[in-house]
Amino acid sequence: MGQAEIKRIREDLETIREAAGMGLPFGWEDVWLNLALVPCGLILSTAGAFGPPESRMLMAMPGLGAVVAVVCLRYRFRRSTGRSPVRRREYDLALGAGLLYGVVAGVFLAWTKSSGLPTRMTGGVATAMAGALCAVLAATSPGRRYWSAAALVLIAYGLVHPLCSPRQLVVAGGAAMAVSGLLAAAIQAGQLRRGNGS
Repeated sequence: MGQAEIKRIREDLETIREAAGMGLPFGWEDVWLNLALVPCGLILSTAGAFGPPESRMLMAMPGLGAVVAVVCLRYRFRRSTGRSPVRRREYDLALGAGLLYGVVAGVFLAWTKSSGLPTRMTGGVATAMAGALCAVLAATSPGRRYWSAAALVLIAYGLVHPLCSPRQLVVAGGAAMAVSGLLAAAIQAGQLRRGNGS
């Protein structure tokens, strides 16, 4: 049996384990990445509460660091390394879903702005729909249960969106990021501990 056949069999076995709920599509790196969202959210909330409104883009920089970290993890689990194909597919799914949602939400918000609809209301709808997308992802597999944290937080944030001033939106957005990261990390850590029998 050649090296390529052994590699294919390992990938198939890992896929079967993941489909049966035995293998998890994340590891401890992902738990730490979600925990990193907590200080990012706190920085965003603090800057939103006390910083000048013009610096909102700078306030989002820590969250952008989390996105870069996901891309780096995806690169680490690229096909040529022979590492977990399940985790590679999970990172592809997260990045692809985020990109698709970003394009659809951008088109939706541009259309509503050109139609003269209130931006607070449409922003809330777009945010709640991101939560609905996360809920769908959470329902697809036991290994994706951690998406339910983002689903709950984004839906709640979308509902309060129309009621907030711009400054309150930034503060609430930072709090939502921190809570979502903490809940997702807790779900993932619990699943990893049960999966490892510890």
